Amino acid sequence: HKSPNIITLFHKASSPASIRVYTLLKQISATAIEYATEDQASDYSHQTQPRRQEFELNVTEDAPTSDQLKCILQFVGAQNASSIVQGAKYEADAMKKMEQNMESFQRPIVCCPVSQSF
Repeated sequence: HKSPNIITLFHKASSPASIRVYTLLKQISATAIEYATEDQASDYSHQTQPRRQEFELNVTEDAPTSDQLKCILQFVGAQNASSIVQGAKYEADAMKKMEQNMESFQRPIVCCPVSQSF
């Protein structure tokens, strides 16, 4: 039995957008668990329904570590650094701005394994 993937939400409780993302992820997680636990021996409808993989939701209000930030920036591309760290022009600039002010990190950010889909 494979353990569920871990999805990390870099959350900011005072952000309406972050609260919406958190609520959506909780709903998706509950739906995935519901499908995984229903009695499928007498129910064939599951064969025609798309499946969602179970996942563990890790919610943190902490800023990402430098390794996590580097991974996020590599995924979105250096040219999009400002969408992750406010005012950043490239990866090294983003790292520097985060060291100066952790609040420059733009939340919500959802990190999941590349193979994970909703």
